[in-house]
Amino acid sequence: MIEWSLFGVLVGIIMGVSGAGGGTIAVPLFIYGLGYDPVTATVASLIAVSVAALSNWWGQRQNTLYPFSFGIFLVAFIFIQILKPVKAMLPSGSTQIAFLLVTLYSLITYWKNLTGSKNFDTEKPKFKWKDLQKIFLSGLGVAMITIFTGLGGGVLIMPLLLGPIKVPLPYAIPTSLLTISSTAMVGAYSQSDQFEKIFTTQKMLGLTLGVWLSVALTKRLIKALPHEQMNKIRVGVYTTVMGVALLSMLYSTFQSFQ
Repeated sequence: MIEWSLFGVLVGIIMGVSGAGGGTIAVPLFIYGLGYDPVTATVASLIAVSVAALSNWWGQRQNTLYPFSFGIFLVAFIFIQILKPVKAMLPSGSTQIAFLLVTLYSLITYWKNLTGSKNFDTEKPKFKWKDLQKIFLSGLGVAMITIFTGLGGGVLIMPLLLGPIKVPLPYAIPTSLLTISSTAMVGAYSQSDQFEKIFTTQKMLGLTLGVWLSVALTKRLIKALPHEQMNKIRVGVYTTVMGVALLSMLYSTFQSFQ
């Protein structure tokens, strides 16, 4: 229970501060911290991310852009089903190249849009029909990343919202969190046969308490710090998450040559 509480705090803070997926951190924690096999660790990570994203989103739900969130989720879900057979046809090494390109794009976009950003009091954007093209392309991008790199879509949703879609930060974070929680819950449900290896009342209680604690800590942190300083922390957290993702990919590639 204690381990799950600590994981809940960590994943919750990552998601609440950066708006990005915490699965990149959670999977290695479950593998190396609790000794889960990769498949079970992935499902446990999806459960943790679902709870963390939904809890952090709830406190910011009034700023959610629902058409963007549900649109990206729906398009990504459809294309993930369509593109699954294509993955087996990819040439060797293409996954690593795609992974590297996505990591670099995500980092550059996140840095560019948050470093020195002062766009905090912007009026809530209104959905326009011309936004459908951006939503469609973003959902397709999330699906391709999920299928071709193994990354969860959460690492790309925030850069897409901040970059091409141009959603201001106060609205990008809750929109990203709701999208991530939706995709994570669907992903966890699709592997529900693993639940009996993971679910116990104590574990879920520990995870939930840890996430709620992270939500409280994140709220206090955001209120206490100036926007510019908070953005530096966001950039640092997101960079750490992407760095872990990159190191995990390099380690897996190295292991495959052993």
